Amino acid sequence: MDYSVVKELGETYLQMGDDPDASDFVKKMISVNQIKGFIRPRLLRVNGVERISYRLSGKESLKSRLKRRKYKEDDIRSLLYAMAAAEEECRRYMLSPEGLVLDEEFIFFNYATESYQFIYRMDIGKENGFKDFTERLIKSPGYFAESAAGLMYGIYEEAGGGIFKACAGMSRDLQDEPLAKEEEALAEPEEEIVTYEDGGRVKGFFMKRFWKKKNADKEPDILRDEIKAGPVIFEPEEKNYETVYVDRKNTVRGELTIKGSGETVRLVKDITAIGKSSEYCDVVIKDESVSRLHAQIAKRGEEFYISDINSKNGVEIDGCFLNPGEEVPVKKGDCIKLGNSELIFN
Repeated sequence: MDYSVVKELGETYLQMGDDPDASDFVKKMISVNQIKGFIRPRLLRVNGVERISYRLSGKESLKSRLKRRKYKEDDIRSLLYAMAAAEEECRRYMLSPEGLVLDEEFIFFNYATESYQFIYRMDIGKENGFKDFTERLIKSPGYFAESAAGLMYGIYEEAGGGIFKACAGMSRDLQDEPLAKEEEALAEPEEEIVTYEDGGRVKGFFMKRFWKKKNADKEPDILRDEIKAGPVIFEPEEKNYETVYVDRKNTVRGELTIKGSGETVRLVKDITAIGKSSEYCDVVIKDESVSRLHAQIAKRGEEFYISDINSKNGVEIDGCFLNPGEEVPVKKGDCIKLGNSELIFN
């Protein structure tokens, strides 16, 4: 796929070539209407060649987001709700759901609206189905918290039937319903049919299903007794493991000192998010010129690399601005400028 990420007048854009598989009706529909859940494209002509441009400022790709934080069950539900809603919007505007691009590199989280946004392209969408999407995510190590792995695998098993079947009838309109009935579903192993009355039931459906398979050989009365008795705790067999010594003298850690306040923050994670949002960032800078999620520093071995997460005012290292998508190594004493704020790396 021919695409590039460029910065123009403080805004970051994803630029792609023309969609050869899209009809004139489709192109007009997605460019004229502000379709909920989709990034509205701009149609450009550069040197006689048609290009499609999507504004990425203030957004982060799902791929980048998954690398930085392990998704929990609520994160998975939110993503699936967004996918189901986007597919419904396609039908509402007489667009084929095949054009919904389910690629983690082209699904974005908008930090201003706290919602997922998609792009619509027939040429990419029809080659990236929901089944392929879920399979890629499961095979990528470290994307999900341990507690959410079972839910994600259950969704993958149902993915062949499409998003709505995998979500078991989930709908965005039901997101705010209480999750109390989830426990009721888990407490009734003999019940064969589950009706989905709230968003939380997707977890109940899959967890109940796996639990029933695991306990299929047990008598119903024994199952009821176990449920009444509360959760069963399985203790691993004791083994004599030798404790490994950690040589902290050889552990490389970075630090950021915020100029002005003099505050120093130690970089303890493999990927550290920097911005003005305390909800999404590890290093918080209270400065209006800094984006909610502005940049991130990744540790690889003994080296540290900084990248711009589609910020409005960019990332400047010792007087040089980073290009969109570019990773630059940082070393001791480097001055990092985010908007009007300066940080010193050590």
